[in-house]
Amino acid sequence: MIVIADMGGGQILNGFAKGSVPPRYEGGIGGRGVRELDAFVRAGGTLVTLNNASMFAIQQFHLPVRNVTTDLESADYFMSGSIVEMEVDPSHPVMSGMPERAKVVVERSPVFTTEEGFEGAVLAKYSGEGSPLLSGYLLGEEHLQGYAAALDVAHGDGRVVLLGMRPQWRGQPFGNFRILFNAAMYSRGMATVAPTNPDFWEAPEEDEEEDGRDGNDGRNGN
Repeated sequence: MIVIADMGGGQILNGFAKGSVPPRYEGGIGGRGVRELDAFVRAGGTLVTLNNASMFAIQQFHLPVRNVTTDLESADYFMSGSIVEMEVDPSHPVMSGMPERAKVVVERSPVFTTEEGFEGAVLAKYSGEGSPLLSGYLLGEEHLQGYAAALDVAHGDGRVVLLGMRPQWRGQPFGNFRILFNAAMYSRGMATVAPTNPDFWEAPEEDEEEDGRDGNDGRNGN
């Protein structure tokens, strides 16, 4: 199992510029690192991505997942440093022990929908109505209503766990650590016996203007 912390795709690929940090910390994983990670997962490994590191996995592994907030302007949608309520599927091993309505820290977090070819499970979602905000700041809650917040994605013989949240954030709320620990224990063997819950989530209907497909597919790397 490999965990990638909350970093953007450019940071993961390129890392710190030469001369900006001690030499041993310079650079990122580069193209070779991406290929090694891809091979690791396809061979049966598990990759866990925290918050915006999820976009790295989606883009580099070409996962059939899309962040529905990618192209939104900050004047229309903004969510940072907040605690929100998510609906969780505790029957899935990664969410074992979590309440069905969980309080989770988010910070400019991706909001997911699945696309053709997706195989896996939705682990957490936003309510289809109302505001999930409990503490902090959120503008444009309508842009996340009904969408997924965490996914278990099949990739070759392995799994990619996309966590659109910060379960490791300073223990606030403290109970979120179990998500990270559960994900660390989530193996290929566990995935094969994990219960399925297809009724937990259904992708919200979108029109072409809303989902960014009027001229592009919404996956522009931002």
